[in-house]
Amino acid sequence: MLVWFYLILCSPCFQANEIRVVDATRVKFEGGREESGSGIQYKIWIEASKSSRKLKIQYVWVDRMNYTPRITFNENFQGKAGFQKGDTLLLSFTKWIHKPEFGEIIEDELPMTLQPPVKYAGEGLIEAKIRGKTIYTQVDHFRELKPKEYK
Repeated sequence: MLVWFYLILCSPCFQANEIRVVDATRVKFEGGREESGSGIQYKIWIEASKSSRKLKIQYVWVDRMNYTPRITFNENFQGKAGFQKGDTLLLSFTKWIHKPEFGEIIEDELPMTLQPPVKYAGEGLIEAKIRGKTIYTQVDHFRELKPKEYK
């Protein structure tokens, strides 16, 4: 009986997910000038159940594209100090439809077209590492926000 109890507790379906998706949005944008570019800005708010010493966000997968998100936490602190267990993190990245011709191109926003490492039914997938072990969290749905047109 003790063996059965141990097997049930160790079963993957009973293990808590290390990342909880709080909200996810996307907004299409278009610059006022032709050379300013257009695309889709994605934002995913997650609650981390581990600190930054144990949890490392690797990628976000959307439409078979692999993005390295910019991680913001504690309102305006971006990567300057580690986050703690229970903090809400903002993962953001841009899917460019038309890349700007002038200005700085941010290297970590360039996606790679690859096959996602696992199948998922939602609209996105978060890939992270906890103590060296890769975990995945599905983003079920992105709320569509009103498109932005910059002038």
